[in-house]
Amino acid sequence: MESRSQSRSEIDAEAAELCRRRFTAPQEVIITAQRELKDPHSFAVRAAEDLGRSLSLAPTLFAMQLRSRRRASLLGWLWLVLPTLATMFIALVLQRQSVPLPRTQMPYVAFATIGIAVWQCAAEALNMPLRQLSAHRFAITRLNMPVEAPIFAGLIEVALNSAIRSALLLLILLLLGVPPAPTVVGLPLALAALILLAVAIGALAAPVGMVVEDVSRGLAIIAALWMIATPVLYPVPDAVATWNPAAPLVDSARGSLTGGEFAGTAALPMVFVSLAALFVSWIWLRLARPYLIDQVA
Repeated sequence: MESRSQSRSEIDAEAAELCRRRFTAPQEVIITAQRELKDPHSFAVRAAEDLGRSLSLAPTLFAMQLRSRRRASLLGWLWLVLPTLATMFIALVLQRQSVPLPRTQMPYVAFATIGIAVWQCAAEALNMPLRQLSAHRFAITRLNMPVEAPIFAGLIEVALNSAIRSALLLLILLLLGVPPAPTVVGLPLALAALILLAVAIGALAAPVGMVVEDVSRGLAIIAALWMIATPVLYPVPDAVATWNPAAPLVDSARGSLTGGEFAGTAALPMVFVSLAALFVSWIWLRLARPYLIDQVA
């Protein structure tokens, strides 16, 4: 716990220094809790300016986070694949012990291993907005750092981690005797839709989570319940999958790897749904920022 707090402090201090050097305006910036949409044109102009600043700041923030977390972790990148390897090992043991397993269209070991690897990406994306905003709360509340900058830096990290998981997953499938199908080119599309959807949900909860600690615990419960209702470790009934936007995306990711349903059939429409949800979450973050600064600062 102490090393985690020290890591967050280091990230926040470096981010604050970066903001002072590059992004703090020469004049005093006053942020009030007045209605942001009272002047929609000014709101849109400020939002566009902050997006531009955030895009240039995000790679530097990501590099800072990477250095800090590498110093604070003993296992480092190994944490990206430990859940997947553990799931594969448990599934192999259960299969060899002749334990009744769910009926799947592929070897159950491959089904569960793919499901856990894909769900790791979603769970990380769900928790990312609150984790990022909490890590940079000083720079957001005391300096002129846009709230989008930590989110973009977190997206870079989630994308990198997902790429590493996907590459190792392909290797694991080869070891299991399940060679990836040519439709594997659709995997990034399915993962992108799933990650954007999870980020949108996490961003909705993040502003409240910076003030109320119960939200972070609630997100863990939501992630667990969401996984139960998603075909991660077993197929789910159609009645459940119909109301779960993540279900077709997980199935599409699995199908793109094993030659089933091409990811584009379900993932492409969900990309637009996820982008729409992300836009709503972004507006919510912009509107919540003045109240967030008032409560946290």
